[in-house]
Amino acid sequence: MRGGVSEPKPGPFAGSSAILNCPAYSPFLKTLAASILDGSIWNAGAPEPHDLPSLTIYLPSQAAVQPLKLEFLWLSPNEATFLPRIRVLGDTDPLDLFANYGTRMESTKAAIALLKKALAIPPAFTELERQIHLSAHALEAATKMRSTIAEPGERLFPDLPAVSAAAIATEIGALIDEAHSEGADLSRIDMLDSAQSSGSEQLSLHLLRAVRKSWAAQKLREGKLDAQERRNRLMAIEAEFIRLSNAPVIVAGSTGSVAATMALMEMLKGRPNAAIVLQGLDRDLDLESWAALGNHPEHPQHGLHQLLTKIDVEREAIRDLQMPAKDNDVRRRSAFISEALRPSSTTAQWAGFASSERKTDGSPVPGLSLIEAETIHDEAAAIALILREALETRGQTAALVTPDETLIGRVRHALTSWGLPTPVEASNPDSVALRAVITAANDKPEDLVALLRSARGDEATCIRRFAELIDLGVLRQMWRPSSMADVPAALGRAQDAIAAGEARHPSMKRIEAAEWEAARAFAERVLDALSPFTSKAAEPLTFREWTTIHSAVLARLAELGIDALPLEDAEPSTLADASKVNARSLSFDIAGYAGFFGAISTMRAKLAAQYTHPRLFLWRPLDARLLAADVIVLGGLNEGSWPHIGGPNPWLNRKDRVFVGLSPEERRIGLTARDFTALAAIAPRAYLTRAKKVNGSLTRPSRWIARLKALATGSGKL
Repeated sequence: MRGGVSEPKPGPFAGSSAILNCPAYSPFLKTLAASILDGSIWNAGAPEPHDLPSLTIYLPSQAAVQPLKLEFLWLSPNEATFLPRIRVLGDTDPLDLFANYGTRMESTKAAIALLKKALAIPPAFTELERQIHLSAHALEAATKMRSTIAEPGERLFPDLPAVSAAAIATEIGALIDEAHSEGADLSRIDMLDSAQSSGSEQLSLHLLRAVRKSWAAQKLREGKLDAQERRNRLMAIEAEFIRLSNAPVIVAGSTGSVAATMALMEMLKGRPNAAIVLQGLDRDLDLESWAALGNHPEHPQHGLHQLLTKIDVEREAIRDLQMPAKDNDVRRRSAFISEALRPSSTTAQWAGFASSERKTDGSPVPGLSLIEAETIHDEAAAIALILREALETRGQTAALVTPDETLIGRVRHALTSWGLPTPVEASNPDSVALRAVITAANDKPEDLVALLRSARGDEATCIRRFAELIDLGVLRQMWRPSSMADVPAALGRAQDAIAAGEARHPSMKRIEAAEWEAARAFAERVLDALSPFTSKAAEPLTFREWTTIHSAVLARLAELGIDALPLEDAEPSTLADASKVNARSLSFDIAGYAGFFGAISTMRAKLAAQYTHPRLFLWRPLDARLLAADVIVLGGLNEGSWPHIGGPNPWLNRKDRVFVGLSPEERRIGLTARDFTALAAIAPRAYLTRAKKVNGSLTRPSRWIARLKALATGSGKL
């Protein structure tokens, strides 16, 4: 006993600190699970199944947690075993830390002190809450900005729309999160000298400073933090828990792109019973190119280079995890991709590589194919055929990876038309709420019809029938009104036209008078349900007042059957969460509220549709990290789409980012490139696809495709 806590006996995971690498051509999660089960992580012997719960594994994304659990089960005898604790980096719970690490610390007093420190960290603002408050601060700051040159004292932004304020809030929020993630001090923008900057840069910087100060003051008043800020504080305490305990820990698949994660990995170096497992460390890259990576943030290996530099470990000192012999074709493909994407400052070495490659037979990228379709429709059809063919092979898995939502939708449609299971769409709890406020703000008959067509629930069929009658008897007639308030009268006019034999559309004559009357009565009831909105349309009300009215309108519409009231366990809607936010300075008329509500509801992350087929996956690049499949299609590989190329940063230029402590924006391209190289190298069959035209406009191939084609052409293989 030490300090009241029983000291555990040395387990099968006891060993010195280890830094290892899973080669790019080996499936990461399978290799990791196999290495843990056979004891090769610390070379301490294979653990017993009951030893696994003492091990904690940290992964960079939630999407990899379940697949890793399945790998442990498939590799275990009888596909049954205990599982290690698998956690996501940054998803920290104080009580979970105490339960896992506090009981393995020498001092109970120190464990309780750390727990109290973690529980004392203030709560975080929700993303929606911060979005609303930042929008209010942006509107307030814009209102106060005055000209000092042309017309001194004149307001520079007299009528900033609320929807524009929401967009500004999104960008500033992303900048705040980026500063927290990289450990940068955003308050240093107050020390920037903007005298030599352009007028637009000075305005942007002035607005950014004002919003940042207002937001910092509000955080102090309410005693809350940004979510990323709170994550950093919890991860610092988590690192201290781990440092003071003897629990075995593995951090797998991370490059330390988040400063708090980097600090945790630095602490693990040299700590007993700790391991860091890297993914796809490039050993084919020559020393000169490896040394140059510090100046090439757009390179896929830049993050790993920065990590190894930070923890002071040489690339040659890292041991590879061993797996059964991999097909040499996949290794050759991985080496060619590495050569094609080498740093631009060392591409002179392509000549020597191409010369040696011309002397070899076969494809330089065996198992990798490029499809350049004429249109996005053709690209989607080709992808769907590839996925369908893979699924017709027993036991084979297939995945499409792309950031292009339009392409994903087209592929889904093609697969569904062939009888594959329909994807389970994530419900949108904001659809009727958004449609209702847009209808009231626009005051157009066509918006009223759209509202009725959005009905869901037991009465949806009947309500949609009324929508068709309004479409036929009002929108398609010469007496079509300009305001939706006149729709009931226009339906009465349609009935009179039918009775007088003046109805031109033959289908109108086949509809019974009772149906027309029911539609007219229902339209009046809907207009009455929307009256809390329409009666206040021109009045400037606060955001809280509008959300209260909005909730009342939805309750009335639910009574009519247009939308069922949400269940207690349903996904929270934007309106339900926004109604809890008290932003008193945010005030607008109904048009401003409709635009603002539309902005904050569409900016919320929506869950992607999931296929019920057990061997078919549609992944976004972030979700696909560390994952693998037998057939992988990387789609939408056009410059600007993948990788995404943003426009000039409206807030901080390159020099100012360095001063604040932020990394170059090309770093995001490097992280995306790492995903691309890992996915292109891992699958036995991989396809790269792009469309030469999207929406009628010519596109440019992704820079990675351009490099692969250039090197293949120079090698005489294309």
